[in-house]
Amino acid sequence: MGIAATDNQDFTQDILWRDMDSFIQQEFKVSPKITYGKHFAKPGWNVKYQKSGQVICTMYPEAEGFSIMVVIPLSMVPLLEAMSDEIETGILNMIKTAIPLKDTLWLMIRVNSDIALKNVKQLMQLKEIVFGS
Repeated sequence: MGIAATDNQDFTQDILWRDMDSFIQQEFKVSPKITYGKHFAKPGWNVKYQKSGQVICTMYPEAEGFSIMVVIPLSMVPLLEAMSDEIETGILNMIKTAIPLKDTLWLMIRVNSDIALKNVKQLMQLKEIVFGS
């Protein structure tokens, strides 16, 4: 029995979750690892994706979608701001208001729509292209 977003819904049945999981596995050539985390922002069950010991992202199941933790370098912010016409306002605001930690931004993004899913994929691809991780 897998971890569930709600008592009666297996998170793996969520279309957005499956799409993101498939994207990460194919794009980064990694396998998911189910863990129980104590992260201050989102304790509980999650799925981590790691490559060469570095966490690519962590997905947290929720009812009607999921949240994903993505860490980006501060130097990526101007590139994202230049793409402002392609990125959802909520995600842009999160980027602009996030408090930097060691020259990075830790973004906990709620994915409950196709546009949010697309934006997270763009964010991860851009990070991979520009920074290699």
